[in-house]
Amino acid sequence: MTAQTPLLCLPKYWLIIRALLSSLLGIGVLYGLLILNTFRRYGLVMDRTWQKRIDEWIDRKET
Repeated sequence: MTAQTPLLCLPKYWLIIRALLSSLLGIGVLYGLLILNTFRRYGLVMDRTWQKRIDEWIDRKET
């Protein structure tokens, strides 16, 4: 009888597993960058709007 190499010990399968994990990590990083970009874009608009409201409140309070 000859001993067969277990399926998970073959280098080909480790390469496939590493490629899948690397792809998943890459998708996660891309998704994170898109989220940060969205926050930055909406953050500027919201900051300007909030500053405008505060300026209007100060103007109303002074008069």
